Amino acid sequence: MIIDFKLPPEKPIGKATIPHHNHHDHQQQPAFIPCFRWPTRGTLLVSVTLAGCLLLATILLLLSVATSALHTLHTSLLQVPNITTFLHPDNNFLLLVDDGLNGRMVEFDGRSVGLDGQNIALDGRTVGRDDRTVGLDGLTVGPDGPDSQSVGRPRWTTERLARRLPQCIIIGARKSGTRALIEFLNLHPRIRKASDEIHFFDEEQNFQRGLDWYRRKMPFSYADQITIEKSPAYFITRYVPERIRAMNATIRLVIVVKDPVTRVISDYAQTLANRIKKGKHYLSFEDTVLTPDGAVDVSYKPIRVSLYHRHLEYWLRVFPRDQLLIVDGDRLVTDPVLELERVETFLGLEHRINASHFHFNATKGFFCIRDAQNDRVDRCLSKTKGRAHPDVPSDVMAKLRDFFRPHNERFFREIGRRFDW
Repeated sequence: MIIDFKLPPEKPIGKATIPHHNHHDHQQQPAFIPCFRWPTRGTLLVSVTLAGCLLLATILLLLSVATSALHTLHTSLLQVPNITTFLHPDNNFLLLVDDGLNGRMVEFDGRSVGLDGQNIALDGRTVGRDDRTVGLDGLTVGPDGPDSQSVGRPRWTTERLARRLPQCIIIGARKSGTRALIEFLNLHPRIRKASDEIHFFDEEQNFQRGLDWYRRKMPFSYADQITIEKSPAYFITRYVPERIRAMNATIRLVIVVKDPVTRVISDYAQTLANRIKKGKHYLSFEDTVLTPDGAVDVSYKPIRVSLYHRHLEYWLRVFPRDQLLIVDGDRLVTDPVLELERVETFLGLEHRINASHFHFNATKGFFCIRDAQNDRVDRCLSKTKGRAHPDVPSDVMAKLRDFFRPHNERFFREIGRRFDW
């Protein structure tokens, strides 16, 4: 039996009848048989278009799923609200900068990039803003070789970074070497410093912004690092101790002091330079610190700042003595390593800062941080530091020393240490 597949175009496809022979006098019932029809050009075009659309939709769906997964992974790794990407001029690496509270180290093309702009590995070495270069062996390469500045090994790039409230504050005193101290301490690998004087606890408008605002002023740090800020006005502001204790009752506090007479002269020199710069009238040093009858003018604020024992009393009412460290600001100028070792011990840190980190700058008259990349370059404090002092008559100096002597003795008794004042 032969089945005829040729059907008239106008008839429906899929239904046919079986032809009957003459010897049968009855008609067969209709039956369904397989049928085939070659598609027309239009039908073929529609089918190909639909298949293409289906394939494209599938690809877009897969891309969408992959993008979402990558975005989720990126967010979980970084955990930061805002990321800004900068391409280095040499096109060597990307630098990610975050302005939120938390962040992570990320890796790009084999180079570790810190969200705070530090620890950028170039050719196997990590370069920080503090001019320390960490080699492949994990040692900081200094001017005298890998062993001269050993500060620890590089960290894994997935270790968590966060902005943390300070565990130590340098609270004063003004013009005693607080800037030098915090810059020197920042050489330690386990110390991270706030760049500016924040004045959170002494300025009411800042304090009203709350601790979250204060935290955002802190640098990124690891969990085992100590965040330090310094605002010298804290020391002489009566309500600051209670505010700091409310934030952290176990915080470490550092007070830098120097010869009170020298400190008064430094304070005057800074004010004098500012007034001259602004074209304002100014008085001589002796006319500023003495009253018309020749007595020391205690209404002059720099005189009051140098009465260390009066300010310390308010801090000792709030904090135990072992949470306060007194740093010799005069010795910090002549022999910084000795005082820095005392601070390291006070903070429970290993002694990592040594003489190889410093170079005495004869022009400026004080120690500067040695540049680890170029032994002939120093990283010194700004030109406003180490400002020349005015000449003070010997009789005025004698009056000031006589005035401060009993106040110094009370201060020595309070701290259990004497200075050569």
